[in-house]
Amino acid sequence: MPQPDQSRLAGLDIAFSKIAWKRLPPDLQQLSEQHFNEKALQERDDWQMMTQQEIANLKGKGMVFNSPDPKPFRMRCARQMSTAK
Repeated sequence: MPQPDQSRLAGLDIAFSKIAWKRLPPDLQQLSEQHFNEKALQERDDWQMMTQQEIANLKGKGMVFNSPDPKPFRMRCARQMSTAK
């Protein structure tokens, strides 16, 4: 699993025709959204697990992974975002 300060970028995208979506009754829209959201979170967790397994596999074969400190990058991004407003 990722460290608390690491981003989780994997996700699941669902596309619907706006016209078709509006034709669904509200209860089916709500049920669909609930299940799509649950599966998106599950998919993200699956990707994280597979990533960690592959990192362990590659480390076992001698590959070295660098883990830079993300704080300077995040601080720079925060400064850029605050001046962009």
